[in-house]
Amino acid sequence: MYRSGTSIHDLQRGHFAVTRPVGVSTLMMALWMTTSSPPDTTTLARHTGQVIGGLGGGAMSANYTFPIGFVKHMDFNGIGCPGSGRDRSFSGRLAAHRNRGVSWRPLMSDRVTVTVTDGVADVRLNRPDKLNALDRAMFEALVATGTRLAEERSLRAVVLSGNGRGFCAGLDFPSFAAETAAGRPAGSLLRRAEGDVANFAQQAVHVWTRLPVPVVAAVHGVAFGGGLQLALGADIRFVAPDAQLSVMEIKWGLVPDMTGTQTLRHLARLDVFKELVFTGRIVSGSEAVGLGLATHVSDAPLDAALALAREIAARSPDAIRAAKRLLDAAVTSTLEDGLRLEESTQRSVLGGANRAEAVRANFEKRAPKFQDPPR
Repeated sequence: MYRSGTSIHDLQRGHFAVTRPVGVSTLMMALWMTTSSPPDTTTLARHTGQVIGGLGGGAMSANYTFPIGFVKHMDFNGIGCPGSGRDRSFSGRLAAHRNRGVSWRPLMSDRVTVTVTDGVADVRLNRPDKLNALDRAMFEALVATGTRLAEERSLRAVVLSGNGRGFCAGLDFPSFAAETAAGRPAGSLLRRAEGDVANFAQQAVHVWTRLPVPVVAAVHGVAFGGGLQLALGADIRFVAPDAQLSVMEIKWGLVPDMTGTQTLRHLARLDVFKELVFTGRIVSGSEAVGLGLATHVSDAPLDAALALAREIAARSPDAIRAAKRLLDAAVTSTLEDGLRLEESTQRSVLGGANRAEAVRANFEKRAPKFQDPPR
């Protein structure tokens, strides 16, 4: 039986799997952690599908799987229990554990992993055998993960990287060819929900651009096509000197269509942008900085990105979020609108508790203790 304080961390394609005898109270806690309200024993039985022995505080045996929206790998010790009076919302549960580290993955997918530590989300594409190529499950996982992170008041910064030998090799054409042969057209990626500015494929990048906190990409190996556009959706990019980057859509008779035309036009000169799109030329990480595709070259881009994210996380979250909104708007605003927005943004943070805490901490020569910003 698992003891209090033991991490439960087995993941089977988006399901929380218990593969040893486990106390009923622990199983109920696991199910409650994934839902909005505490489960009763009937709910527990429905989700496990089978009960061996009694439910009166005994143990369940064999394999039990919980289908959940987001799996969280965390220490159960100290989490608010049903009836404890603690915050049972997802945000409350995540905030309570942000100093220990929290991991979760989108429903029915192992494509993206997330670990949150001290307000910094370490987000990794997790399909290393395919160089993190973008199949439908990866698109869905990117959108779901970014959407969930956007809800977190305790979030301070995000680092986006890829597991294995590369950041992202771009679209997984064989997987979509197989879907088409099976009668599911790849064009469904281009569907646009009513009221959305981006279609589904674009959302896989746009969701990171729209996050209220800074996103830092760490690029190694390849970043081709949609993979490069994903990196361009970040606010800051660290690249390995031998990384390979390409707007590769032209190779397949396509144009960049995952927000790349909207991000790269603000980063590179138009003539440079056109050359890259027209040719699909592969550039190194070292060259990418000079062209505007990257911010810094680093032999250890993930370490550098995490270090910067931690530095950002130590600043006032009100000021950081306000600065991102202001700078993103400044790119397309008129001079008059930009100056007015600058003024209104400054007014919005001047009287805040976090601004006062920043001032006090500076005068008292100590680390500040900031509050989570409101939604």
